[in-house]
Amino acid sequence: VERIKSLQAHTADCFCVRFKGNDLLAVGSSDAQITLWSRTSSNDKDFLCFRVFNRMEWPIRTISFSHDAEFLAVGSEDPFIAIEHINTGNLVAKVPTFKASSEMKTGIPVNSVAWHPSKHILAFAASEVDDRTGKPTGSIKLFGLG
Repeated sequence: VERIKSLQAHTADCFCVRFKGNDLLAVGSSDAQITLWSRTSSNDKDFLCFRVFNRMEWPIRTISFSHDAEFLAVGSEDPFIAIEHINTGNLVAKVPTFKASSEMKTGIPVNSVAWHPSKHILAFAASEVDDRTGKPTGSIKLFGLG
């Protein structure tokens, strides 16, 4: 194994990394930011940061590109999953992750997000606990962009 490149991407620990094809890289960090990197045409090993998403308040735990690389889903302990538009940098949707019964509307830690391979449908798993039993629920939720 040989290191081919190091990127100074964040000011804190990097928790998740995702490639989309050969030219797009996303990095999520405990600094609550996501950086998007694009491979330069001049050098096969060089990446340039072209966008930073910083609307989350908690460390980024998981990220996923949509099949068409139009959207990035971002999971943390915030009370929502952010769906970011990669090209514009706009927030497209907030998928709620808080418990409906919770008055505080605190976030449930999202452990994994994954897009459908050909549709704008997002699956996610979170660390939910049943209020009655105190045991993990082991549930997966689906969200679709209309």
